Amino acid sequence: MKKYYPNLDYVDDMSEGDEIFRQNILKVIKSEFLDEKEAYLNYFKNENYMDSARLVHKLLHKIAIFGLGEAHKLGKIHEEALKESSTKYHLDFIEIMNAMSNFLENEN
Repeated sequence: MKKYYPNLDYVDDMSEGDEIFRQNILKVIKSEFLDEKEAYLNYFKNENYMDSARLVHKLLHKIAIFGLGEAHKLGKIHEEALKESSTKYHLDFIEIMNAMSNFLENEN
């Protein structure tokens, strides 16, 4: 399995040293990410692959924010595969989401 290492370079650049803004952005991203991850997993479990693909698309924005270029490419491939009812990349996508979850849990 591939290892993914999220970072906050984009968020730090965007916040330009404003710690309150940075924390607010992280709070929103974390909240949205957790909701979207849960929805994705529920849709996938129920074999609702079109809605799973829609959630992957939404998650791609957060993947990009965390500087995960390779993961973003894989996410796009996974999104398209789901539209064809293929689950070939599901476990790889779970690894991406787990890396993001672990990263967010350790972020203040």
